[in-house]
Amino acid sequence: MFWKKIEKRIEKIFYKKHFQTVILIFPLPKFSSYDSNYNSWRELISPNPSTFSKHQFPELYEYWHGEALINFKWNAYGKYYFLAIFIFYLIFMFCFLIAATIKGLSNCTQNLLLIITIILGVLHLTFEIRQFIYSPLSWITDIWNYFGI
Repeated sequence: MFWKKIEKRIEKIFYKKHFQTVILIFPLPKFSSYDSNYNSWRELISPNPSTFSKHQFPELYEYWHGEALINFKWNAYGKYYFLAIFIFYLIFMFCFLIAATIKGLSNCTQNLLLIITIILGVLHLTFEIRQFIYSPLSWITDIWNYFGI
């Protein structure tokens, strides 16, 4: 009976009808909120790094709560983000390969595939330009950027 009353009081405090809250068990300041002067248009051109990626304390990754945070981020949206990028690149690659290698395609189909390839290639190029604007030194020193040249 006593626990039921406490449970109802906690529900009244934390679970109101008009908004939802997330209660973190371990303290992670600024990991789940945006900066007060956030601008979505500026984010498209020159993105700011997240607090999570700038974190320089290796002890976060040594304990179970750091592992739980990484697993949560991966399961919540990381694997879907990775899969979307992978599928985007596969469509880009297959459109170009089909247009360039299959000889029996009609001129209209080949032109359509090449137009799709150009559009997806420009989108891919904008991602690379954003990475370069964000951190030029990191982009230049990354060896994987030179495999496409």
